[in-house]
Amino acid sequence: MENQAEEMENLPEEFLNLWKKEEQEVYRREEDGDFWTEKEKAEFRRLDKYLEELELEKKSKEQDDRGHKTLTAWKPSEMDFFMDFSVMLRLKVMNIREGVHQKLLPLKQGRQEGVRAHNKLMAHFRHYFPDYHKFMLSWEAFKDLHFPWMAGNSYITFEDISPFEAMKYTDADDGVPRFVYEGSSDSLQIYSVKVAGMSVQQKKKRKVAGSSTQWPLKVFGVVSVRDRIDPRRNLIFYRDRDNCQIITQEVCDPYLELIGPTRAVGMNHDVMIDAELKVKGAVEREDKYLIADGATLSPMFGLDLVELTSHEWKLSIAVGGLKKCVEAMIFIQVINGTWPIGFRGQFAAYTKAMKEKIVLMEFNGDDVISNDVDCIMEKSRHIVSVETSGELIVSYQAWKGEEGVISGKMVFKAEMSGRSFRYLNVSSCSLGVLVVWSRIEPFCGNTLSMSERWDMMYEAPPIQASGP
Repeated sequence: MENQAEEMENLPEEFLNLWKKEEQEVYRREEDGDFWTEKEKAEFRRLDKYLEELELEKKSKEQDDRGHKTLTAWKPSEMDFFMDFSVMLRLKVMNIREGVHQKLLPLKQGRQEGVRAHNKLMAHFRHYFPDYHKFMLSWEAFKDLHFPWMAGNSYITFEDISPFEAMKYTDADDGVPRFVYEGSSDSLQIYSVKVAGMSVQQKKKRKVAGSSTQWPLKVFGVVSVRDRIDPRRNLIFYRDRDNCQIITQEVCDPYLELIGPTRAVGMNHDVMIDAELKVKGAVEREDKYLIADGATLSPMFGLDLVELTSHEWKLSIAVGGLKKCVEAMIFIQVINGTWPIGFRGQFAAYTKAMKEKIVLMEFNGDDVISNDVDCIMEKSRHIVSVETSGELIVSYQAWKGEEGVISGKMVFKAEMSGRSFRYLNVSSCSLGVLVVWSRIEPFCGNTLSMSERWDMMYEAPPIQASGP
């Protein structure tokens, strides 16, 4: 077996246009029943792919009419690699929102019933989790102070998920608002989230009785972060009751399987981190809160660990601050062949300024058959913040028992926009590694006047995808 990282030839502009980001989604209140069925999702995927193929065909014909060279023939697997990603991401976000939407439906079905349910929940937190209740009230003040257009809007709640997604300024030829182009954004990087029980000494200090919840834990709920770009939840971890994560007390296991953030976290101003996690019981009424707590971090925050506590449990969140960053969104997918049978794998990302690696995906070779690596990647992390003057390093490892480790890394120079792409061969498996670059907003543009918000800066077209 041998590793070989091959630099791909520059992709044609026509093909890259498939990756143009849709206009930023405008937040709207979801009406009752406004969620997608499995049949509708399948139809959405089919139509989306069909429309993109039509767009490619149209652009190709226009170039032929002008006497330009026709598009290079691409392998079906390579075409699918690029075209499927945009659909995959939208479906992923849609599925998460759908799950939360269904959980909130009781609050939206009838005004009086919804108010009673909401008040009951707040009363529960006020009595059993007073610190978390205070945090929720501080969020209301944070929202009303820094996002005045949201003040008094009863349809924007603490539980809402942010509609803002990554890759907002990937295509620089669409123009970049001046406040983004001339500004810069520091960023908060989340490395890991660990679940732990309090020590006996900590329990005595907090006057906590013996534990009523025992290992292993069937955990579900939300861990999220909020910034001055949007006060709504930017999900780090999300599981519903029917898809809980089972964690044990062993050294390698008490970590939550993170899915986010879904976009880079800006840290020019205060950032809020909160967790609302439950342990699944035999029946729903036996579910217990594991953690319900939150914390606010200032830009001057110098620690590398945030601890959220509730009763006898705590979350240890490993974080780090980075200066003047861009957003890197990383995709990995099998192009040809299959992952070597029985081999475990790990893909991680980091920069020289980071204290830890961010594990993008990790899997046991015994559980991987065919192209299951793609399915695993859909549930994994994609977003990494990179210093504008630095480099993104993507590392990989593959191993099987005592046969030795196949490892290597790829280095990508940070870009303000555009894409970088490389092939990676692990044994007979050929993978594609795509990095999509975008600027990070220094703050929410809605705080500016319309003229300031739409004062665009234009720069040269984004560099076509290539390896460093």
